Amino acid sequence: MKIKRVGLILLVAVAILSFWSCPDKETETETGEGTVVSNWNGLTVPSATTALQYDTLKGKTNVLHVSPVNNNYGWAVLSYPLAAYVNKEITITISVDVWLDISTKVAWQANASGYPVIAGSTTTNVSAGQWVTVTGSNTITVPSGDGTLYLSKDQLVGNPASIGSPAGNVAIYLANFSLHIDDGSEPNEGELVLTIGDKRSIVDMLPEGVTLASITSWTSTTPAVATVSNGIVTAVNFNDGRGNNTFVSGAATGTATIRAVAGGNTVLEVEVTTTTAATVGIMELPPMKETIGAHFPLVGNIYPGYSYPSGDANWNWLSRHYNTLTSENNMKPQYLSSDYDPAGTGSHTRNTGGFNTANNMVNGLIAANINVIGHTLLWHQQIPTWQVNMANETPENALKAMRVYITDVVTYFKGRIHTWDVLNEIFPDGVSASANWRNVMRTTGDGQAPNPWYVAIGADFVYEGFLAARLADPDAILYYNDYNTDSVGKATMIRNMVRDVNNQYKEEYGGTRNLIEGIGMQEHHNLSVTPASIRATLQMFKDIGVKVSVSELDVLGNATYNAFSSSTGAGANKHGESAVTNTQLLTQAERFAQYMSVYLEFTDIIDRISLWGVTDNSSWRSGGLPLLFDASGRAKPAYYSFIGALE
Repeated sequence: MKIKRVGLILLVAVAILSFWSCPDKETETETGEGTVVSNWNGLTVPSATTALQYDTLKGKTNVLHVSPVNNNYGWAVLSYPLAAYVNKEITITISVDVWLDISTKVAWQANASGYPVIAGSTTTNVSAGQWVTVTGSNTITVPSGDGTLYLSKDQLVGNPASIGSPAGNVAIYLANFSLHIDDGSEPNEGELVLTIGDKRSIVDMLPEGVTLASITSWTSTTPAVATVSNGIVTAVNFNDGRGNNTFVSGAATGTATIRAVAGGNTVLEVEVTTTTAATVGIMELPPMKETIGAHFPLVGNIYPGYSYPSGDANWNWLSRHYNTLTSENNMKPQYLSSDYDPAGTGSHTRNTGGFNTANNMVNGLIAANINVIGHTLLWHQQIPTWQVNMANETPENALKAMRVYITDVVTYFKGRIHTWDVLNEIFPDGVSASANWRNVMRTTGDGQAPNPWYVAIGADFVYEGFLAARLADPDAILYYNDYNTDSVGKATMIRNMVRDVNNQYKEEYGGTRNLIEGIGMQEHHNLSVTPASIRATLQMFKDIGVKVSVSELDVLGNATYNAFSSSTGAGANKHGESAVTNTQLLTQAERFAQYMSVYLEFTDIIDRISLWGVTDNSSWRSGGLPLLFDASGRAKPAYYSFIGALE
């Protein structure tokens, strides 16, 4: 008996010859429960059929058990659409392993004219109790208005009531199913070049009339180079064998072929070339202030040393991707002050040109709805001569001069600066975690430039400097900023200093607001800095109740911290190391991803992620290629890994 179906039908008929010859069925307690499925190897399960999929059963993997959904039917159906082949001559080839509880006839048929057999037999029994492979092939023409293959468990021979059992509950198990349909057409072909880490959809390369839903498999010939999932290709690595000995001037590449199969036919082949070279321009990418900004409110970079620009390329990059900019140089003391006259006016002499440049910059950024980070009020570098000489002043004179300078600058920019880096890098390298923070700041003779305010005033200058800034602009957020915060010793000194200063402020002024409200972790890293060390520091700072900013992020493509000069250009260095290799570019990308993953663990305290530069050639460590974009403003593997970690 044939069951009428709308469309082209592939029919498996199972005629039951003897119920009593049925061997005992394997129970679910022996096999584990199957998963109810609506799709199996590209076949759809209609409502009249129950289908259970087992990971392993009867010595096979990926096994399907089909039966009718109730006693009204003696058959079970799996269907496959053929709408894409209407009015075409096609050759259908089928192979499947079958296990039957009862010896019966199994045939794959098509519901075309004459119900042609595709595979198996309508006259010969298949033995029960063992796996039997049923194969076959036939050429048919798909009739107009049709378009379905189905596999059916036909009604029983004889009267079901006479054997005292529901007619359709005889077990049929299927494994290793394959279906190939050859319509004589060639697959669409395409080519794709992707920077490693990038992802791209190739669904639009599918032939006309082939939809994403009709694709039964996506494969890559070399998944170590490029993977594919649901039509999205991801560039993973290169395989040209050049690796560690290849400088970035010669990009490493990989190749893989991506194939899409529908109806057993390969309908698309795309040759993918992966490369360590950057290929996509910065203006073509989604704004980072939206992608990163979905997790951190402020997404920043540095503003270079000139006044508000008028449409140059660098400004277009900055305004597209960032909502916060840090003054790279123009607000450092060297550019804002030229002298100090304690005996006369009792005030510092403004550097008029520097003040005007900074003022134009701040006003321009505000007009563009960009937050301004004032960097920095107190430092041991890039300070005017009169501040260097404060190291020789009495504590009283130095304290007065410091207050005068901070009050004037902060008051001048009051209401326009989102965050002030009040104090920058007070602790030298190599401090011990067991030290007293008040005694280990930068001072004369420590091998690094001394901080003149600490030399003259002592550790109390920290509290007094932050207090002067708070009084001058109560609405500004006040930060301490430093590098090497992944070092336990330095991180501990910063934690202790910020904790003690905040406790002192609350004791004197009351309330819950911190005086030092945040810590800027500069994050100038190299490949040897572990994400675990960053996580430990973030937890340390979180424990004292302050905010954190990733304030100056870049990652050298090398394991030596200061290996690369900022003046010698990409690929060069000043310590004899090899230039950045392709393998190191991918390791750099991995580090960016790892760091972002750690930052995401602390979204409750991290307010800002700021890169320190846009393109490698503009970086202060340009030889190490430390940023997300190459010299031409195209996205490197590091960009894709950094953004990809957000997914």
